[in-house]
Amino acid sequence: MSSEQLPSYFQRIAFVYRNEDGIIKVVGNDYAKSYENNPDWEHLATLDSFRWIECLLRNSSKERNNQIKDVLNANANNANEL
Repeated sequence: MSSEQLPSYFQRIAFVYRNEDGIIKVVGNDYAKSYENNPDWEHLATLDSFRWIECLLRNSSKERNNQIKDVLNANANNANEL
């Protein structure tokens, strides 16, 4: 299914990945599958990009830093909860 066929809210979804070198990539639905199927890239988060940006703009500096840390440490936090 192409992005044109998806409901409009899917077009604003952002997929966040990190490789072993710590490089972060944020991609849309059209490119996510190539990262998801690549063992060199770790999926960190799936975000509503509009809501994410809104929260970044409304939050205090401390809250923004925590919000970013939560995404970057998402898989480590999930492993600790298991």
